[in-house]
Amino acid sequence: MWEKAQTWLKMDDWARQLNNQWIFWDIANALDSQSKEDSTKLLDKLWLPKYKELSQISLKDFLENPNLFFEQIPSSLYYVSIIPNNKKSKRFACYGKNWAETISNILSTINDLWENIWNYDIIVHEFYENIYWWSIIIKPNNFVLEFKQWKQSEIARWTAEASELMHITKWMLDSWFLYSFEDEELRKTIFELIIKKIPHTLDWNHIDFTYMWYYEFAIWSDPKKDKLVPIFFDFKPSITI
Repeated sequence: MWEKAQTWLKMDDWARQLNNQWIFWDIANALDSQSKEDSTKLLDKLWLPKYKELSQISLKDFLENPNLFFEQIPSSLYYVSIIPNNKKSKRFACYGKNWAETISNILSTINDLWENIWNYDIIVHEFYENIYWWSIIIKPNNFVLEFKQWKQSEIARWTAEASELMHITKWMLDSWFLYSFEDEELRKTIFELIIKKIPHTLDWNHIDFTYMWYYEFAIWSDPKKDKLVPIFFDFKPSITI
């Protein structure tokens, strides 16, 4: 979609990249304007799988009884963000750690924050290593799914060349998908775990997608269940649902 696609965790970075490509201005504006809370509500409406997250927890309440919060998260590893109420203060994060390692990391991080502990909140959500990650853009006339195999811990600092990405495309009047890769098992995995989850109608062998624009997804490896798990992080519709 662009020669060098920067991959960050912030949606406004995605919006800036898309805004540089004039054919994606409408999508860029949507990405830039919709909040994470709005996206989460839309994912719930569409019954798309998403990760478990606990937010708006005061850091003090969390530290008084961390197990109360950790036991609500189904994974054995965690992603934790410590967020200041004051925008001038620094934000902290750690990920891919178990219960004991996460607590140790938090305590060492906030060693200098005790006097202002009331001014911090914490977000806790489940963590698995990504197997595949990227996005889907559905426009009235075409479907484009791009993805790459990489780890969750690489995403925040990764720069992906266009040649590194795998693609699945489809013109809406066609009944078939075009794949940029030959691996039949991978084709089946992406189709079953991601494409079939997106709201659609099926008429014989022709699939029509219900909502246009942007989805962000990942396929995780869940060691507890020994299987691959689809997760959607974001959805930006072109119409109100």
